[in-house]
Amino acid sequence: MIEQDGAISPENTIFVLLCFEGPDVYSTAGGLGTRVTELSEALAQQGYTTHLIFIGAPDKPNVETRVDGRLILKRWSQWISKYYPNGVYDGEEQKLYDFNESIPYHIYNEIVRPAQAEGKTVVIMGEDWHTSEAICRTSDLLNWFGMRQKVLIMWNLNSLMSLYQRWIMAVEAVARLKHSGHPVTLFVRGGIEPHGAEVLRHAYQMGLSIRDIVARRPNLKQCIDAVAKAGPADIYNMRFFLPEEFVRTTYAAADATLANSGHEPFGLVGLEVMAAQGIAVTGSTGEDYAVSFENTIVTETDDPDEIVGYLLYLRRHPEEQERIRTAGRQTAEQFLWDQVIENLVGKLEFLARKQGIPLK
Repeated sequence: MIEQDGAISPENTIFVLLCFEGPDVYSTAGGLGTRVTELSEALAQQGYTTHLIFIGAPDKPNVETRVDGRLILKRWSQWISKYYPNGVYDGEEQKLYDFNESIPYHIYNEIVRPAQAEGKTVVIMGEDWHTSEAICRTSDLLNWFGMRQKVLIMWNLNSLMSLYQRWIMAVEAVARLKHSGHPVTLFVRGGIEPHGAEVLRHAYQMGLSIRDIVARRPNLKQCIDAVAKAGPADIYNMRFFLPEEFVRTTYAAADATLANSGHEPFGLVGLEVMAAQGIAVTGSTGEDYAVSFENTIVTETDDPDEIVGYLLYLRRHPEEQERIRTAGRQTAEQFLWDQVIENLVGKLEFLARKQGIPLK
């Protein structure tokens, strides 16, 4: 029976976000860094004190405050990162060990204890598998000191095996289109996960040409020039940090953007594509915003021919493309960060009451 009344507010709640990726260029490999950065900023702009703990660039301050001091960036494992200059996942195992060993005690000593002394609730949110052990250790540590029941802990995961399977699906769809007389160009920003080399080998075996493109912090024009200079290819492997302007331009220009998972919703990529008036291809894995052939294309199998068939249909019906792009943009407008946070707060209030946390 839920009897507690009250609400989560900036006056009584502190957020702690854990993620390997973060706002530094060094710390951004894919969508995780972008989204955790935007969420933390939006929370702080709404008045919540927000700690974002991530693997930060070794040449930046270990602690940095933004948004009038409400957003606190904590760059972790910098002493390790200075030996691994090639980004957040360079030296991954060493950083992960340090992350797991030190973060739980930091959260307990520096965040939870002071917050509970002030009568505030702490919400801890972990992103992706790298934070799973730190989340479990933090929960155990807080339980040991009798504080666990007063802290809300949440965790989100993208399945690496699901990503691998969908990369294979995408590559095989490209090959089938090419060999049936419908040449297609696939831009890839990924492969950092353990299966990346295997995916590219599979593409070679299927007769696809691949060109690696490398650049150092380019702008939009430099990205386009780098692709042009690379020469013709079936797959362009973009092995550098993509500026947001280039990503949005590509979403809008592409016939489709593949964001199809096999086991769980594929983050917010689909919505980002729709916001840029692109056509997102998702899986039927819980993307509640996706209505196939209305505002997106939704795949229901792991058969590459499903992607092939849908792309050929869109090629034959350009009017459908424009309708889906327009509807997608309208859908994305319903999922701005302020609306997302409002939804999140409602769920957190339910969890707090179930956990017996008083909200004053």
